[in-house]
Amino acid sequence: MLTSAGAARAQATGAPGGSEGTPSVTTLDPRTREEARQRFDRGLALYNQGDAIGALAEFELAHKLTLHPMVLFNLALVRARLGYSVQAVEALEALRSHSSWELAPGTEERARALYEAQLARVGWLEIKTSAPRALVQIDNVDVARTPAPPIRMTAGVHFVSVAAAGHEPRHLQVTVAGRAKEVLEVELTPLEVAPAQLTVTSNVPGVEVLVNGTPLGRTPLTQPLTLNAGQHDLVLRRTGYAPVQQRVLLPPGGAAEVSARMTPTEGGLRGSGVLTLRLSEPGAVVIVDGEPRQGAASGLRLPRGLHSVRVQRAGFFDIVRDVEVTDREQSLDASLLPTPEYLGDYVSRARARRNWSYIALGAGGLVAAGGGGFLLWNQGQKSDAKQRFDDYADSVERAGGCEDDACEKSLNIYAENLDAKQRRDVYGWLGVGAGALGVTAGLLLYFLGEDPARYEPKPESDVFGSLGVSVTGQALELNGRF
Repeated sequence: MLTSAGAARAQATGAPGGSEGTPSVTTLDPRTREEARQRFDRGLALYNQGDAIGALAEFELAHKLTLHPMVLFNLALVRARLGYSVQAVEALEALRSHSSWELAPGTEERARALYEAQLARVGWLEIKTSAPRALVQIDNVDVARTPAPPIRMTAGVHFVSVAAAGHEPRHLQVTVAGRAKEVLEVELTPLEVAPAQLTVTSNVPGVEVLVNGTPLGRTPLTQPLTLNAGQHDLVLRRTGYAPVQQRVLLPPGGAAEVSARMTPTEGGLRGSGVLTLRLSEPGAVVIVDGEPRQGAASGLRLPRGLHSVRVQRAGFFDIVRDVEVTDREQSLDASLLPTPEYLGDYVSRARARRNWSYIALGAGGLVAAGGGGFLLWNQGQKSDAKQRFDDYADSVERAGGCEDDACEKSLNIYAENLDAKQRRDVYGWLGVGAGALGVTAGLLLYFLGEDPARYEPKPESDVFGSLGVSVTGQALELNGRF
C-alpha cells in the first residue's frame, strides 16, 4: 500500500528484493548503487528547493538503476505534485505489486486518500475510427492503434491525431474530464495519394505549432506530424517571441523538416524573468535554449515561460532541465554528478593529498615537539652551567681574584661551557621552526586540497534504508533514505 495526505511517513520494514524484477542489495554492483544514491540525494535536494521537474528527472534515473519501491513511491509523489495524475496513479498501482515492502502502520487510509485524489483527475478517452489499425497520437506521442480500449488520460485539453494508411490524417483538440469517459468518433477519408511527414523543431520549448490554423502540439514534438501531401501554412508562436511563419510543400509519401529559431520581442524581454544558476563546478558550460550563455551565476534574463537548460562539464553527467521562468527571480541548483571514472580519479587524487597533509602535520608536529623538548632540556643544562660559573666566580671574588693560571683557566672553562650550552639553543629553535613549517604545509594541504568526500551522498540517501515523507495540504516534503 501507499501513503498520502496529512503527515504520512513511509518506511521499509522488510528487506527489499523479494518482488520479481526488483533488485536486492546484493544484486546491485557498487558503481550502480553509488550512482543511485547520488541521484536520489540530488533529487531530494532539488525537490526541497522547489525544483520538482529536476527532482523527477533524478528519481526516474534512480528508479531505472534500482527498480526500488521507495524510489517508485517518490516518483508517485513528485508526479502528483507536477499534475501528472495518470503517471502518479500508475506508479501507486505498480507499488502494490511489491509484496516485500509495506508502509509504517497507520498510513493506509491516508494512502488511499492520495490515490483517490489523483484518480479523480484521471479520465478516459475512447477513439473509434472508420479505418482499422489507425495510429493514435496524444500530445504527439504514439499511444495505440485502433481498435483500442479506452485510454487513461490526465484531465484537461489534449492534442489528438489519428492517421491510417491510405487515409487523410485528422488532428483534433479534446477536453477530458476527471472520472469521465469521452468517446471520440473519427471519420477518416480515403486518400488518392500517400500522406507526408513533417518534423518541426525549435530552439525554445513550449512553442505552439499550428498547421493551416489548427494547433497540433507544442515543441518539443516527439514524433513527426502526419499531414496531407500538398501545401501547408505553418505558424509557430509563443508569448514573448516573434511568431515564425512558413509555407511548406510536402510531396506525397515524402518528408520535410522545419527548424524554427524563436527570437524574443522587446515586450517579451520587458516582461522577462531572471534565472540564476548555482554551479557546483568551475568551468561548467551553461546552454539555454540551445545557446551557450555567460553570466549564469549572476542571472540570465529570459522571457517568461518554459526554457531548456543544459549544464555540461567534462567528467560529469549533463544536467538537463526544463525550467518555467516567471516574473520573479528564480534560482536553479546545478550540482553536477561526476562520472564513475572521474570520481575514481578525483577520490584517489584527493586522498593522496589528504594523506600527505596528515604526514606533513604528523612529521611537523613531531619535529616541533622535538625542538621544543630540546629547548626545555637545554634550559636545564644552561641553568646548571650558569650556576656552576656563578659559584666559581663568587668564590674567586671572595678570595680577592685569581692568583695563578689554574684559576684563570678554570674560570674560562666554566664560561665557555655556559656559552656553548647557550649557543646550542639554535638547534632547538631550528627544530621548532622546521616543525612549524611542516604543520603549516600540512594545514594548507588539508584546507586548500580537495575533499575526498565532496561527492559522497548524504547518509539519508543510503540505498535500501528508509524514507520519510511528510505531506501537509498541498505541500509535499521528502526526506530520509531509500
